[in-house]
Amino acid sequence: MNNKEYLYIPDIKRIDGWKDIKIEISSEKLVPLSQSSSFIVKPMYYLNGIQGAINECYVRESIAHMLEQASLKLPIGYKFIIWDTWRPVEVQQSLFNDFKKVLTSKHPNTNEEELITLTQKYVALPSTDVLKPSPHLTGGSVDLSIVDEKGKLLNMGTDFDDLSNKASTRYYEVRQSDNKLNSFEKECLHNRRLLYHTLTSVGFTNYHEEWWHYDFGNQLWGKVSNNNAIYSSIYI
Repeated sequence: MNNKEYLYIPDIKRIDGWKDIKIEISSEKLVPLSQSSSFIVKPMYYLNGIQGAINECYVRESIAHMLEQASLKLPIGYKFIIWDTWRPVEVQQSLFNDFKKVLTSKHPNTNEEELITLTQKYVALPSTDVLKPSPHLTGGSVDLSIVDEKGKLLNMGTDFDDLSNKASTRYYEVRQSDNKLNSFEKECLHNRRLLYHTLTSVGFTNYHEEWWHYDFGNQLWGKVSNNNAIYSSIYI
């Protein structure tokens, strides 16, 4: 991939109405990513003690292959670090509750309905409905970043699961258009572009509110890519 492809992250299609995307259900299995030497697997929710979290990152078979393909496009010595993929329903519920508590403290005058809507900006409502499953329950979502040849995380501008507007994938693209980037922010912009273009070049789509979240095969991917989904909920 040449450097010109990293020049700009284009507008990313919004996901309103993603639950209405048709699913042509695939029987593809889940596979563990820790079996590959191409990635660093660091299941953050397990390490942070989230109830029900597991010490592994599972994805559908096609996604494992796509991540392998994408890893070959990274600079020499760089690797993807995988933080979260398939989630049990219990974890989805714990995350939704935890994020809602944080947002309640940040927005004390917001009513319950508005808080639930705001929380869903970052965490989908837990759902086992085979026609409208939570994206991570499908094995079709990946939360990840990149480490350099020394194993150091690339600067992306926010931590994983940040709840500010800085987490939006194109945050620095917008700021750059106003000529407001300092040297650190320019570095973050470059790194987000590297992550975005490396992953989208093999077929992933990005969730526009989270620079770290990428999809394939689920309804979020279907909405952004104008395709029917192929992954519904799946269980280990």
